[in-house]
Amino acid sequence: MESMQNQNLSSSNTMSSDSKNKMNSAPSKMVSVAHRIEDKISDQASHLVEKAQGYLSESRHYVQENPVKSVAIAAASGLALGGLISLFVRSK
Repeated sequence: MESMQNQNLSSSNTMSSDSKNKMNSAPSKMVSVAHRIEDKISDQASHLVEKAQGYLSESRHYVQENPVKSVAIAAASGLALGGLISLFVRSK
């Protein structure tokens, strides 16, 4: 009987020690995960900035090559947007 109690006590001590080790390593694992997430977000943000700069460059080139067409498109877009805004304002 005493042997069984010693085994249970030993098993409990081992489980307690394992739990403490896991609890002690949890913050470092969380920090590691946070750093990986930060790196991924940073990479995606950099990619989006590069993509936006490419679109901006293409837009500038298009406007330089087609100035009259660009002004016409901008004017039509402004009229359409103004019309939509006035419809929403009137409906209230």
